[in-house]
Amino acid sequence: SASRSLFTTFTEDIGPDVFALDCQIHPNKSRILLNLSSYTVELCDTELRSLGSFAAHSDRITSAIFSPVNPDSFYSSSSDGIANCWDARSGSAPTATIKFDSDVFSLTVNQSDNLLVVGIENTVVFYDRRMLSGNVRQQSRLGAYADVHSDEITQLLFHPSHPNILASSGEDGLICLYDVSASEASEAAICIMNTDCTVNKFGFFGPNGEGMYSISSVETLSIWHHPSAQRLAFFTDIREQTGMDYLVDCIETSPEEELILLAGSHDGNMSVVAVNPSSYRLTGTKLQGHTSTIRSAGSVFYSTESSSKLGLITTSEDGLLQRY
Repeated sequence: SASRSLFTTFTEDIGPDVFALDCQIHPNKSRILLNLSSYTVELCDTELRSLGSFAAHSDRITSAIFSPVNPDSFYSSSSDGIANCWDARSGSAPTATIKFDSDVFSLTVNQSDNLLVVGIENTVVFYDRRMLSGNVRQQSRLGAYADVHSDEITQLLFHPSHPNILASSGEDGLICLYDVSASEASEAAICIMNTDCTVNKFGFFGPNGEGMYSISSVETLSIWHHPSAQRLAFFTDIREQTGMDYLVDCIETSPEEELILLAGSHDGNMSVVAVNPSSYRLTGTKLQGHTSTIRSAGSVFYSTESSSKLGLITTSEDGLLQRY
C-alpha cells in the first residue's frame, strides 16, 4: 500500500537541551504529564499549553503518573531515592515525600487512588496514599512483596478493570501478576510470564483487559493472554519489515479495535503497525515531524471547531512535544 505522511498540527519546543523522557495521559485524556530530562515534571493540557512545572527531583525521574481520580494530582519517582506525591493546586512543592535508601525504579497507584505501590530494587512496597503527607517514614508502609523479581523492577501497573490485580516487570525478563488483597507474595502471585529478555514496556489491552503486550530491550513484541499465562505471538522482525530502528510503544484506541504499535527511527520518523493476537500488518501510515529518537507516545482528546478528536502525542530527544 502507498505511504502517506501526517504532519503535526502543533509543536512545542520544550527548551534547549531538555526533552521529555516519557509522557503519561490521564485516563480521561484531558491532561498530559511530561517526565523531563531536567529532573522536572510538567503538566500540560491537550492543546500542549503548560499548566505548571514542578522541580521534582535531583536525579533521573523513573516514573511520573497521574492519579486516576484527579487530573490535578500525580506521583513521581527517581534515581535519587525519593517518591513524591503532588497536587498542582497546592503549589510547586510535593504534598508528601517518601525517602528510600536506594533508587526508586517505578511506582503506580490503583484506580481508586488509595493504594500507592513503589518498586525498590526487586521488591514491591505498598502505602496507603490517603495517609501520606509531609515527610513519610518508610516504616509507615502497609506491607511489601520481597524478592518478587531476581533483578530490578522496571514497571508497575494496575489492571484497568480488575482493581486488585497488579502487574510488575523486571530486568529479569519476567512479568508477574498479583492479587494485592493477599498480604504475602507467595499467596498473591496469580501468574508469571517469562519474556526471555528485559521488559522495556508492557500494558493491558482488549475486551476485559485480558490481553497484554510487552516490548523487550532487543525490540521484540510479545502478545500474551494473561489469565492463562500463554504467549499468543512473538514478533521479532517488525523493525526489519518497517525499516525502523526501535519500537516506541503500543496504543489502544478502543478495546474492540486492533492494537496500534509505533515503530521509530533515530531521525524522528514513525511507522504505524496494526497488531492483533496472532499477527501484525503494516498500515502504510508514516508519521513525520521529529528529528531525533522518539521516547514515548499516547492518545488524547482535543477539540476542533466542530468536534472532539482523538489525537496522538509524541515526545522525542529533539525536545519537541507533538500532537498528530
